[in-house]
Amino acid sequence: MDFETLLQKYQALLAENQALKEENLSLKSRLGLAEPLESQSSPEEVQQEPFRSEPPFYLNDGANPTEKIRLFMSLFKGREDVYAKRWEGREGRAGYAPVCLNEWKPGFCKKP
Repeated sequence: MDFETLLQKYQALLAENQALKEENLSLKSRLGLAEPLESQSSPEEVQQEPFRSEPPFYLNDGANPTEKIRLFMSLFKGREDVYAKRWEGREGRAGYAPVCLNEWKPGFCKKP
């Protein structure tokens, strides 16, 4: 494939992307879900939080379990709808498997 063909395909994809964005906005407004234009932000406007190598707070030696859990959750923040559950098989095998609140909705939990 030569450069001109790739450029044409790229421009066609950009035009299709723009048309789909406009259609999406139109459908949202028909449903009453459209956001005001000033609240929508482009990728250039989004400010990313700087990476912090230190935990947000420190624990002393006599920290209670609630403080320890809060520290753990702040360090390992992720999806709150997915967590591990221990299982045991009949043959004595055991392990952990992901549990997802959306387990039966296709595409959410990526479970086989």
